[in-house]
Amino acid sequence: MRISDAGVTLASIHNHHEEHIEEESLRFWAGNERPDFEGDRQPAPADAPAAVIVTLSSEALNRAQQKLAASTNLLAETAASPPESSEDPELRAIRLILEALTG
Repeated sequence: MRISDAGVTLASIHNHHEEHIEEESLRFWAGNERPDFEGDRQPAPADAPAAVIVTLSSEALNRAQQKLAASTNLLAETAASPPESSEDPELRAIRLILEALTG
């Protein structure tokens, strides 16, 4: 047997498609009311209050300022004093927070 002719044909196709889409948005507004950017907010009834305004009496404001000053002083004192070597630092922090809250 004798081979007089031979032929080989090779073919190849390769397709690769990759797509990555990332969207970001930054929205801001001026004023106290956030605009309805998404469009899904229901309109407020006409009798609904627009905002709640809270005022403090001068006595309440003075007490709040005194408590703030006392806790600021306590934190300043504890930051200035070196921690005791036998006390756990986490336990000390918890204790100081409780003292500041309860007085």
